[in-house]
Amino acid sequence: MSEIRAFIDLGTNTFHLLIAEIEEGNSRVLYRSREIVGLGAGGINKGEILPDAMERGLECLISFKEICDTHKVEKINAFGTSALRISRNSDVFINKVKSATEIEIAVIDGDREAELIQLGISSSLQDDIDSYLIMDIGGGSTEFILVDDGKTVMKRSFEVGVQRLLSSYYTDDPLPEKSYQELRTYLSDFLSDLESFKSHAPKVLVGASGTYTTLLNMFSQESNIQYSTTNRVPLEFFRTTFRKIRKYPRAERLKLPGMSAPRVDLIVVGSCLVEHVVDCFEFDGFFVSGDGLKEGAMVLATKGEI
Repeated sequence: MSEIRAFIDLGTNTFHLLIAEIEEGNSRVLYRSREIVGLGAGGINKGEILPDAMERGLECLISFKEICDTHKVEKINAFGTSALRISRNSDVFINKVKSATEIEIAVIDGDREAELIQLGISSSLQDDIDSYLIMDIGGGSTEFILVDDGKTVMKRSFEVGVQRLLSSYYTDDPLPEKSYQELRTYLSDFLSDLESFKSHAPKVLVGASGTYTTLLNMFSQESNIQYSTTNRVPLEFFRTTFRKIRKYPRAERLKLPGMSAPRVDLIVVGSCLVEHVVDCFEFDGFFVSGDGLKEGAMVLATKGEI
């Protein structure tokens, strides 16, 4: 017997909704939606959710619940990530959501988040990619998962994401050289534990998040090819594009083919994260996945595990 299920990823920047028909061992996606909420905007580095962000998040989830009702969803799994993990007033938001929508939010730790991301991404990769490093850039945290021969070897969640970096380093437009160098130093120190991943010498980088999908869209438009996650973004394109992203003011960045208006600032610091990782591991490019936590939850649902 099939069941209509919904999976919600409450990211620090973006909320995602996935509705699927679930049968044992199988799933069929019925609906996808995402909304840039900015739950951590202005408060992520203070450890709180600001009132306007809380209101945006609540309005989004009320809308998501209406969509779920339209699709006759029988069960909703909602996962809170970095912003809800670290904010001292998370319980206020969670209770408001429960009262308004009956959606119960489960706040998960970084390891569980990384596990779900790995399940979601690995289930949709090309068959010939079986040893790789996943990098999922969120608004509040970034997850790294090392997979070898289809098995997870290492995983780590770092509480560093584009919303945090935007608040701390993106104080002027365009990004000042001094801020850029300070950010490089910070990432080198904060992500120093990535050295332990290097012993496995991953050959392929698989990126997930709005930063990566925007970069793939920019590559597709510049190369005049159809957007597809089977396309590899070469290092030369990334470096050339990153120089423009970093040096151009906002109005000029918006004119770049494939640039997303909601990502026009976030992609500056997001690309700094990408640069750090491709330099650290000497990758010559990367693939992009549009899947992640919500798809991982769907995989577990097909196994009857959630």
